[in-house]
Amino acid sequence: MAKNRGFKKKDIKQPDEFLTFSQRVMAYVRDNKKKVYGIIIGILLASALYTGGWSYWRYVNKRAMVAYGSALTKFRTTVYDEQRLKSEGDIVKKMFQDIPEKHPISSVAKLVHPFLGHFDFIKGDVEKATEEFREFSKKVGSNKKLYSLSQLALSKCLEEKGDLEGALRLLESLETDPNDPTHAFLLYQKARLLKLLASSKGGEAREQARNAIKALKDSSPDFPLLPVLEADLGL
Repeated sequence: MAKNRGFKKKDIKQPDEFLTFSQRVMAYVRDNKKKVYGIIIGILLASALYTGGWSYWRYVNKRAMVAYGSALTKFRTTVYDEQRLKSEGDIVKKMFQDIPEKHPISSVAKLVHPFLGHFDFIKGDVEKATEEFREFSKKVGSNKKLYSLSQLALSKCLEEKGDLEGALRLLESLETDPNDPTHAFLLYQKARLLKLLASSKGGEAREQARNAIKALKDSSPDFPLLPVLEADLGL
């Protein structure tokens, strides 16, 4: 693994580095498809915030941004390594927690919520994760992409708590750009939930799941989890 380096403003403007990060996300998803369903939205949020962080630069104090960049860099080097996540996860979480505590008036303070929610979720504290994602959705409501991702994360929390219909209603209330990667994961989650509900709702839910798969194929034919999803649904 390459030696970790400091986080600078210019780093978050480099498309090649983000492309590599995105590819690592999808590679991780493909290699860990059995366990990744519960954490994929958190990783997507990290990806979106990584590229969007530069737009906040002029509004935050430099120390807060440096602290955020350091925490984000550490997150990216641990999230794909299960052993490191176990041994260093609490350290990374504390790095994010320190940002709003030490820099409460900085705009970057609101960006820590999805990361805290991510760590809470993978540790099984779904209630705390739900609180973090709800807080984040309130603070980024004007940003449709980040809001949609926060709602996807909330839907996963509802699913984890057994409220499948509530999770589905939340997804159905969202409007996403078909050209945005968020749209593909929205259809993906809807199809999964409809399949899970099919046993109690009958054939209608299964047909709706088929329609969601068709919509996913039409809008994102190269979606990497599409074959896995079709196999899981038996379609």
